[in-house]
Amino acid sequence: MTTAAVVHGTIEAPGPCVALLTWSDDTGLVLGRRRSRDLTFRLTLAPGRYRLDVEDDRPLADPRRHGSTHVMVDLRSGDDLEQPLRLEEVTVLRGVVEANELPERHARVHVRHEDGRRWDLRTDAHGRFLAAGLPSGALSLTAYDARRSVCAAPVAVNADRPETLVRIDTPTATVAVRLTLPDGVAVPAARGSLVDTGSGQCHPLTVHDGVGAHSGLAPGSYDLVLEPSLGVLGGTFGLGPVASDEMVVTEVVVERSAVITGRVLDAATGLGLLAAPVSLIDAEGTEVERTRTDRRGAFILGRDLRTASELTVVVSGGPERRHVQRLAVADVEVRTGLRVDLGSIVLSQSCTAHWSPRLHVTAMTLPATRV
Repeated sequence: MTTAAVVHGTIEAPGPCVALLTWSDDTGLVLGRRRSRDLTFRLTLAPGRYRLDVEDDRPLADPRRHGSTHVMVDLRSGDDLEQPLRLEEVTVLRGVVEANELPERHARVHVRHEDGRRWDLRTDAHGRFLAAGLPSGALSLTAYDARRSVCAAPVAVNADRPETLVRIDTPTATVAVRLTLPDGVAVPAARGSLVDTGSGQCHPLTVHDGVGAHSGLAPGSYDLVLEPSLGVLGGTFGLGPVASDEMVVTEVVVERSAVITGRVLDAATGLGLLAAPVSLIDAEGTEVERTRTDRRGAFILGRDLRTASELTVVVSGGPERRHVQRLAVADVEVRTGLRVDLGSIVLSQSCTAHWSPRLHVTAMTLPATRV
């Protein structure tokens, strides 16, 4: 039997503050956040390896903000671990952004730490920016004007963090992407991001009817990181270099995922069940995808679904049923790029819930009134 572990301790700080504690697993998935006003913490977690990050909860622009820190902890079943944490006193990052030798107000400043963490800032009306509490180490700065029409080359800032001057004088570029399937059909809808391979900066990209575009990009080399969508596999695709003041149109061919379709019918009426939950379970018993039926009782599964066997599709009764019924279709095998139709899945008759409004009328005797 596995017993939960406890990690607790105090947070030391150079001065009074509210600490923000974040804990995540060894894959980087954030599991929770908690503020501590008395600079103590106590967490009850399942056994495993965790990362604890603590930072000052004041905004970046507050020069009193303390520096953040993190630790890795390994917890075993039944552990009661005391782990002290400490906020550091770090140098404040200050600088000014100029365009045509004049301060650029409301410019966007992107800060990247040497460990990969990033922060976004804005300049004030005098073109100045400030960021306090950033972890110690080297930084890289990139800046854009408010409309992202011009940008600056990356500026390196050493650990001493002297006041930095950033000049924006390079026109930005535009990247357009056409997403098609192997048979030439346009991808109806997808989401992804354009990633600058040099700075690591990510720019969101939304695709409609096979076309997506993003402007205001700094010159450099970019990758398209595509999220899995229904019937389409995700992945990373190299787009190559993008020059200043240029519009690049790139065609990307993405692979189809496996797709499972079917209909859920009511045995009594023969009609489709609306909003019936449909789950896909893998061979290890883990739910990998969930959806609901439409008004015809039809469903489709296939978000990043690849070749697999021994899958199970579990269908439950919709919300119009008082008693939940489940039916499982086992030993489903799929192959990448192909569709598997399960046909009609019939749920046996069950007690159906009906709702009817009840009106309560009460007779009232009103006092007589003379006009």
